[in-house]
Amino acid sequence: MKFFRAIAMRLGLPRKSPIVPVPEGLINDLGTMHAMVFTPMALLIRPEVTKELKLTEFQTNAIRQLQKERSKGSANKKKKSPKESKADDETNIMQIFREMREDEAGYAERALLLMDTSQRKRIKEIRIQVLGARAAFDPDIQMMLAVTEPQKVRLSALLHEYTEVKLFRVDTEMDPEQKKQLREELNAEFTAETAGVFTAAQNATLTEMQGAFFEDAAKLR
Repeated sequence: MKFFRAIAMRLGLPRKSPIVPVPEGLINDLGTMHAMVFTPMALLIRPEVTKELKLTEFQTNAIRQLQKERSKGSANKKKKSPKESKADDETNIMQIFREMREDEAGYAERALLLMDTSQRKRIKEIRIQVLGARAAFDPDIQMMLAVTEPQKVRLSALLHEYTEVKLFRVDTEMDPEQKKQLREELNAEFTAETAGVFTAAQNATLTEMQGAFFEDAAKLR
């Protein structure tokens, strides 16, 4: 939800605008929806991650400079965004998603160059754990799992159902505890259904790609 609010802001809409509907083209472009949420740069903001990676003082300072550059670049792009855009302007939304993804990929590449081999491997493992079931929609992970086109179609249908239908059940007149419980139930259901799309071998490979258990993964979602 936070991600879609960020897109609304890039479109020049008020912070409290209704959630921007997910364009059909975006649903079909698997991985786009979540590509920006848990990038290496986004994860490196969190002290839990930097501690796990055992970054040196030099690495920490260099990554902080990258974060500042990233924030400044995002602010400048926000100023250039159209002031009067409609939330249903699918072309505009898709373009912003792609621009943001390209920007993040560039910063991520620079951040990874500051790390040694074991750190680069570990942050990729952490990212998969933090993504949870949503790792199934990442294009790079799909390639490593050799996900077939029929599987992608099934995953797309699951994502559409979860995002457009089930997730919005949380935005009802519930108290915080009820909302939390419903989110947990929906996430468990989504995780099981997503795993059901893959073969046993693919699920085993995905588990192996997660590496050692990262205890703060659920906390960062």
